[in-house]
Amino acid sequence: MQRQSNRALLLILVVIVIVAGVPRIRRFVLLHKSVPKPAAQRAADIIFFYSANCSKCKKVKPQITRLEMDRPDLKVLWIETTRPETKMLFESWQNRYEIPREHWGDVPALFVESTLKAYTGVPEIEKAVQKLIEERKKTQTEREGRKRSGQQSSLLLPALAPAQNGSGPPV
Repeated sequence: MQRQSNRALLLILVVIVIVAGVPRIRRFVLLHKSVPKPAAQRAADIIFFYSANCSKCKKVKPQITRLEMDRPDLKVLWIETTRPETKMLFESWQNRYEIPREHWGDVPALFVESTLKAYTGVPEIEKAVQKLIEERKKTQTEREGRKRSGQQSSLLLPALAPAQNGSGPPV
C-alpha cells in the first residue's frame, strides 16, 4: 500500500515538475533560437522562397543575386516552392517566424536568420536587401577609415595603454 502511495506521489511530483518547467523550456528554446550560430554551423543566413512562374519573384531575383555578390559573407539558400516537400518546408519556416495564416504561401518570401525577421512582397524584400547591402558597406567603410587613420583597436587594456604624461606605464 505504501509503495502505491509513493508511486502516486512520485507521479504527481513528476507532473508538477513538467508543468512548472514548460514555460522555462519554451523560454530557453526561444532564447536559443534567437542566438545566431557561428557561420560554419549555419546552413544559410538568408532563405529565399520563390516560385518559378511568379512574376513578383522574377522581379526580386536580381536583387537577391546582387545581395549574394555584394555580401559574400552571407549564405543565401534559394528554395523553389512548387514541389510538395518544399511546400512543407516553406510552411515550417512561416510557422517558425510566426507569419499570419492569411499570408501563408505568399511568395516571394525572405527569411533573415541573424535578425529572425521575415519579409514578403517585392517592396519589403527590396528594402531588406538594400539594408543588408548597406550594412556591409558601412562596416567596410569603418574598417578602411580605421586602417587609414592608424587607429588601434579599442580593446587595449588600460595597463597597456600609454601613460598620459608619456613617462611610462600608468600606475
